Amino acid sequence: MMNHSHAEEALSKQREAIVNLMKEIQNQNMNFIDMEHKHDEKTVIMSKFIAGFVENMEFRQRSLMEMENKYNYESLNMIMKLMDKDMHEERHKEVEQLKAMNSSLSHEKECMKKELDQVSKELKEHKALNDLQQKNFNEMIQMVSCNCMIYDICYVTKISALHDAAKQQNDCANVLKID
Repeated sequence: MMNHSHAEEALSKQREAIVNLMKEIQNQNMNFIDMEHKHDEKTVIMSKFIAGFVENMEFRQRSLMEMENKYNYESLNMIMKLMDKDMHEERHKEVEQLKAMNSSLSHEKECMKKELDQVSKELKEHKALNDLQQKNFNEMIQMVSCNCMIYDICYVTKISALHDAAKQQNDCANVLKID
């Protein structure tokens, strides 16, 4: 009788340990779900960030093209005016101004190109970092999944062993009662 009470107490403690273990597994699962949600939010933010940069780069490229077209148009107009010999001197000054403007625009274009190249490089670095974080996150999830499977196998093995021990103890108790 005392062995039976002892076995019930041991089973009760084991059940309590199993319940605690299941709660811990649930807590870890919730933590991983939270981490995955945060990662998804970060991915959305990065996508919006990248889209904004791309839009900004496209806008700047359009602006450069417009400036270049305007310059080409103005240059053509100036050349046409220069053909008039009576206005040659005045046009010569305008050509010099256009050359200065061209130089300024070329410099501005180069600066913008360098800035766009830098932004492009940063975007590539952010993407590479984001890809690395995604890979690490997936590896962590896979590792946790494997650990949970090992926990489950150990749990089933322990329960089976406890069940066999309880049955054997019960059989022994029955044998003792018969004698």
